[in-house]
Order: sequence, then structure tokens, then C-alpha cells
Amino acid sequence: MLNQNDLQAIRVIMQEEITETEKRINDRIDSRITETEKRINDRIDSGITETEKRINDRIDFGITESENRIKDRIDSGITESENRIKDRIDSRITETEKRINDKIDSKITESENLLIGEIDRIQMYLDNRINTVKENLEELKQYYKITKLENDNTAILLKMIEELSRRVEELEKKSA
Repeated sequence: MLNQNDLQAIRVIMQEEITETEKRINDRIDSRITETEKRINDRIDSGITETEKRINDRIDFGITESENRIKDRIDSGITESENRIKDRIDSRITETEKRINDKIDSKITESENLLIGEIDRIQMYLDNRINTVKENLEELKQYYKITKLENDNTAILLKMIEELSRRVEELEKKSA
């Protein structure tokens, strides 16, 4: 039968396992978020660099043809490019955030399910052990009752034998 110290030890072990699992999950999440942020920043930097290069090439080409025409084109081109870049960045950030959130939710759900499964398994094991202990206790109680009855019967028989011995002695005294 498990005593209070055994149950406390099991609780401590379970708490340590849960804490370690949570730490590993948090470390993984932090690592993946950092990697994603780095990839996003690298893509943004690359996109901005490429956009700047294209804009500069267009400006240089346009200056040689016509300053006025290029100024108008640059203004509209820059505005359109900025809007496209902003839209693209916003779209990618939103997609990345959604993927990260989905992954985090998935990992958290998976971890919760693993923990719940393990807790259920341990509970079933402990329930089986408790039932075994209860059965053994019932057997011991029955054995104790039987032994007590035997002792009571033996004591009664000894009293009867003593009483008979006393009567036989009295009869022997009377007959002698």
C-alpha cells in the first residue's frame, strides 16, 4: 500500500517532469520565433535592397531621357512600390504570425494531450495498485476474524475442560 511519502514523491517527480517539459516547449517556441523573425528581417532587407536598386536604375535611366518625365514617374513609382512593399510585408507578416500561432497551438495541444495521457496512465496504475491493496486488506481482515473466532473457541473449550476437570476432581473427592 502506498503511504503518504510515496504519493508525495510521485507528485514531486510529476511536477519536475511537467516543469522540464514546459521549459523545453518554451525554449523551442523562443528559438522558432527568433528564427522566423530573422528570416523575415532578412527577406525585408533583401527586398528593400532590391527595390532600391531597381528604383536607382530607373532614376538613372530616366534622367538621361527627361528630368520632368522621370520625376513624375519616380514619384508614382515610389508610391506604388512602397504600397506594394507594405502590402507584401503586411501579408507575409500576417501569414507568418498565423503559421507561428498555429504551430504554437498545435505544440501546446500535443503537450497537453501527452501530459493528460500520462496522468491517466499513472492514475489507472495507481487505481489498480489500490484495488490490490484493498483486496489484500480484506483477506487479512477475514483471516483476523477467523483467528479471533478460533482463539475465542479455544478459550471457551479450555474453560469447559477446566470446569470438567474441576467436577471430575470433586466427584473423585466425593467418591473417595
